[in-house]
Amino acid sequence: MKLLLLFLFFISTVVAQTTLCYKKDTASTVLEKTTLLNGGECQGKLSVLNMEKENWELSDTKIVNDNGVFNHIYIFNKETKEDEIASVISSSISDSAPQYRQTVKKMDLRSKQLEIYELSNSKAKIKLGNLKIGQSGVIVHNGSKEDSIIIAVAQVIDTNSNYSTIQIKKKSIVKQDAIPTSKHIASNGDTFILNHIYSSSLLIVPNSKAKALVVLNYPNQKFLSEDFFASYLKVISTPVLNKEDIMNFAQSQQIGTVFIVIKNTLYIKDSITFKTIDKVTLNINDSTTQVPFYSKIEKIEKGLLDFGADKIADYNLYYSSLVNNTTYSNNLSSNNNDDDKTLFQSVKEIFTW
Repeated sequence: MKLLLLFLFFISTVVAQTTLCYKKDTASTVLEKTTLLNGGECQGKLSVLNMEKENWELSDTKIVNDNGVFNHIYIFNKETKEDEIASVISSSISDSAPQYRQTVKKMDLRSKQLEIYELSNSKAKIKLGNLKIGQSGVIVHNGSKEDSIIIAVAQVIDTNSNYSTIQIKKKSIVKQDAIPTSKHIASNGDTFILNHIYSSSLLIVPNSKAKALVVLNYPNQKFLSEDFFASYLKVISTPVLNKEDIMNFAQSQQIGTVFIVIKNTLYIKDSITFKTIDKVTLNINDSTTQVPFYSKIEKIEKGLLDFGADKIADYNLYYSSLVNNTTYSNNLSSNNNDDDKTLFQSVKEIFTW
């Protein structure tokens, strides 16, 4: 156990050299490698080509469609000896310490295909009971093989031991204006795919130990890098995220579930309904927090004309209010002058005279 804790200590302290560059508000989904990028090490002076020449490796890219204009995000890493050590340590935890994988009662997140029946007033039944209120999926029109198409989303609104009732809503599962919408409406005999894309998840955790535990205990989940979500928040200048930010990002990236860790509790949220579909206790026992959440992306700052809070004051209190849909005051300590500015002070900093 001491060796295992030592492994976890290394994981939490070894951080790869990472930088984020971006290009906002472009008209194209494709950028030349010579295009100068903003942010991070780029600062409007370096391109992808320049960064590669300086031994930065382009590890990931993402394109975010924002009402017809495109924001390009690039994450660069530099290979270090510490990275190799971290990789070995992570492998050691997974392979040689199976006792660290907790025995927890987890709900089944696998997708299931079910026929809908007794359709009336946008409600239908499925022959599967004991589900969670808020579980969602998609309705697939059962035409010919070539004509099968997703025509709506649906969520569980009632359940018993024999069957469940779903509410159907005509809504696109893909946030993409270029894809034409179908004129089909749901009918008896169509297929409801429960837990559609639940295997794709967004992870919001306070520290590296929490991340390691969740990933270890959910080996079948495909977790999108938290750095991408942090990069998205950085590009849209949103250091204090809300439920809508999470849901919009999840939909744009085809993410079905959101894993949020608060202290020693994991909450699994449906990304469409934002209902809690599972709650699991994990032995994290690490009180350290990073805001807005654990990632390698730093300095997520608000826009110049945004006079709201510029960071989350308390990770645990904030996300507790988020998962429970309660009000939270994001007041920071009055001793922190940077975080306790009046509107007049903020305006003075922008418009100097």
